[in-house]
Amino acid sequence: MQSNFSRSGGGRSGGYQKSWNEKTAHEEILIAFGENFENMILSPKPHGYNDYVNRLKEYVEKHVKGITSSQLRNVYALIREKTNPDSLPHIRPRLAYVAGRANNDELRTLIYLLDLLAVRVDDKAKLKNFKSFFESVIAYHKYFGGNDNA
Repeated sequence: MQSNFSRSGGGRSGGYQKSWNEKTAHEEILIAFGENFENMILSPKPHGYNDYVNRLKEYVEKHVKGITSSQLRNVYALIREKTNPDSLPHIRPRLAYVAGRANNDELRTLIYLLDLLAVRVDDKAKLKNFKSFFESVIAYHKYFGGNDNA
């Protein structure tokens, strides 16, 4: 899946070339959650749930600390209001906008992960798990004393 998150450009960055890229982000996600990360997150199995939570906790501890609580809440506001799986793809352009404005690679990678997951949400159970995943990210971010500077 290609997205435009890694584009360089003007705006407030003054033409600054961002170092973030999808390949590196994808590798980071695979290391954190494994090859089957989409199913692990969107359709967690009861017998593997503790492994999933441990991986999520470790991912947040290592890769989400630089994201502010405000940034997380703003992204979650886009997700929380969705009640129908068919409406979830409509947040993808807004996620791309947030990623484009982001001043850190951690947020870009998290949004890249959300974008990958959003296209796989095709029923209400997966939508519920998608929301639960992001709520867990927020919870562990708070647990680990994530960045509250907004």
